Amino acid sequence: MQTLAQIKSLLDSRGLRPKRSLGQNFLIDHNLIRKLVDASGVAPGDLLLEVGPGTGTMTEELLARGCRVVACELDDALADILRERLGGSECAPRFTLIHRDEPAPDGAVEG
Repeated sequence: MQTLAQIKSLLDSRGLRPKRSLGQNFLIDHNLIRKLVDASGVAPGDLLLEVGPGTGTMTEELLARGCRVVACELDDALADILRERLGGSECAPRFTLIHRDEPAPDGAVEG
C-alpha cells in the first residue's frame, strides 16, 4: 500500500494537487483502509465498483484480497497514474479502469 510520502511524491512529480471541484481526498491510513475493507465483507472473486480511486491505495488492498475491481476515475492525471501503477501489475486481469475526460452533459444518460 502507498504511504503518505509516496502519494505526495507521486502527485508532486506531476505537479498535481487534490481538486476541490471533484471532492478529492486521498486515503492514507493503512489501518483504516484494512478496517473498511474488512467491514465491507468482500471475498475473493467479488466484483466491486470503486468510484474515485485516486492513486489506487484502496484499490490495491481490494486486489490483494482477490477481488475484481472496476474503478471509475474522472481525473485525467489520476487515471494515467492508475494505468501505470495497476495496469501492468500481476492483478491487471482483475482491474478495469473506466475513465471519462468530461462529465456527461446535463440530462444525458450513459449507456
